[in-house]
Amino acid sequence: MSFAIVLCIAGAGTITGNLIYTGGGFGLYIVAALSPENILSLISGSFDPFSLPRDMLFVPGPYEIEGDFIDGVPYILVAVRVADTTINSGDPMGMYPTDVYTFAGDAWDKDIELAREGTIGGHITYPGNILHVKVNVYDMFSGSPVFENVFYVGASDYSITIPSGFKTLEPERQQPSGLRAGRTKRIL
Repeated sequence: MSFAIVLCIAGAGTITGNLIYTGGGFGLYIVAALSPENILSLISGSFDPFSLPRDMLFVPGPYEIEGDFIDGVPYILVAVRVADTTINSGDPMGMYPTDVYTFAGDAWDKDIELAREGTIGGHITYPGNILHVKVNVYDMFSGSPVFENVFYVGASDYSITIPSGFKTLEPERQQPSGLRAGRTKRIL
């Protein structure tokens, strides 16, 4: 008789690392671990930040997040310095650059650096003139997208610098100057 044992470790665990912010100073710093379910609730607008496993600091330095972490689940580590009672676009924020997986509920040495802005980019495949393509940036802190800025990409491979925060991007084609959608300009 043979059987398989499936083991999924869940229980009290700890994620540790250092919070780094060159702007430093006394304030409220929060480091939190988000599961895939937390991300879905953030997108749907039903996000409760107080339900997250987190650590609160008054100066940058070592942090320790305690929670019921499940091995094999990808956690996203995020950190923010809260200036007022709300978190706003451009506040010092950061995240660990890769998904964090626990071993027996624990993960170590997950350093996070805060910044007021960051660079994102990618590759756009567009059959027309790439000079007419722009990227709209929306802030997602309120649960629904709020338009923040527009950037003209100018090349298939692009890189833009945006204020820190939870963002979503939307590529858009702009009509060339002097033309309107569905019409052509007659030149004699």
